[in-house]
Amino acid sequence: MGERVDDEITIDAPLRDVAAVILDVGAYPSWIDGVRSARVLDTYDDGSPRNVRLRIDAKIMEVECTIEYRYDGDDVLWHLVDGDVLSQLDAHYQLVAQGPEHTWVGFHLDVDVSVPLPGYLKKRASRGILEHGLSGLKRRVEEGTA
Repeated sequence: MGERVDDEITIDAPLRDVAAVILDVGAYPSWIDGVRSARVLDTYDDGSPRNVRLRIDAKIMEVECTIEYRYDGDDVLWHLVDGDVLSQLDAHYQLVAQGPEHTWVGFHLDVDVSVPLPGYLKKRASRGILEHGLSGLKRRVEEGTA
């Protein structure tokens, strides 16, 4: 059974700036600790990423996977297409404008691996992905390096 972790953060920037950073997949290694490479395999007609290949140092092991992005209004979701040791990687960035200059971001993540691993290690890896994803996003957007 996978590990589900959730968190939220408010970013001092317009929603469009937050979304732009999330959709700039190629830049992930520069702001998400642990992401070693991120490559867009194909896109939707509007140019937004569809399938993405990631190589991630999850501290307890290095993993490679392909994820498929989907979009629901301003929200960005993805799910695992294939992976070498991952059996589940589902995520959801909820983006809600809070006035013209602030964005609330909820991040939900479900992760599981296909190799035997104690639950506390799965939880630690899941929590690390979540924390690096949110803190890195906030830092990247607010510093204006997108």
